[in-house]
Amino acid sequence: GSEPQVERSIGRSWWAFVLAPVTLALAIATIYLWNSNSHLNEQIRNENAQMQSLQHQLDEANELMNLETAHDTVAVKLMPMKPEEHDHAEVLYNSRMGMAFYTGTLPPAPKDKSYQLWLVPMTGNPISAGVFGEAVGPGYHAMMKMPPGIEAKAFAVTMESAGGVPQPQGPKMLVGPVS
Repeated sequence: GSEPQVERSIGRSWWAFVLAPVTLALAIATIYLWNSNSHLNEQIRNENAQMQSLQHQLDEANELMNLETAHDTVAVKLMPMKPEEHDHAEVLYNSRMGMAFYTGTLPPAPKDKSYQLWLVPMTGNPISAGVFGEAVGPGYHAMMKMPPGIEAKAFAVTMESAGGVPQPQGPKMLVGPVS
């Protein structure tokens, strides 16, 4: 009677001896795989963000190419109001497409101010084409979408309250007539 009980007891302890390390190994593998999965998910999020940024740059480059090659696009040189200043800009504008591309150089705007680009139509009030602030050094550029079909008489850059205003109030920094 006592021998089969000893065998069962040895069998149970043998299984416990084998299962404990296997369970521990599975737990360690699970934690490792979970960490790896989290790391891979983070990498995928970063890659997706980079891909979206590149797609945005590609879309902007295609829009610029379409704007530059369209037969009805006009180039408008913007010159400073004071001749001693060396700031300048150019606007490519296509009324049919409702697109403008601004590129220029201005000193950084004061903290409580922004530069604002205005389309001056043939009739009516100026229309805001966009607001930009501190990042206006050499090579600054911005693509702006506007309502299509507005014939421009001129473009101007004014200094306004931070974030821009509905109608120009501040001093004109750059102005250029559409020729």
